[in-house]
Amino acid sequence: MKYYDRMEGHGRKETRVVQLLTVTDLGVDLPHTPQATRVARHRTDSRTGKHSRETVYVITNLTSRQASPEHRAMISRRTG
Repeated sequence: MKYYDRMEGHGRKETRVVQLLTVTDLGVDLPHTPQATRVARHRTDSRTGKHSRETVYVITNLTSRQASPEHRAMISRRTG
């Protein structure tokens, strides 16, 4: 599952692509962690035109039924 979150503000345009993954997709052995979230951030500074990209992984014990990609995008936006 993927969710695209786009916004403009604070002198930049930003797109976040939130993708739900099973932990086994990451090749990590975490037995009590069923899901992970990959957040890819793409930013463009409106003044300079400079582009930046960042990918972060969030490990959670929430299942996909407990938190949709949209919900995880909201959490990601609040925490950075």
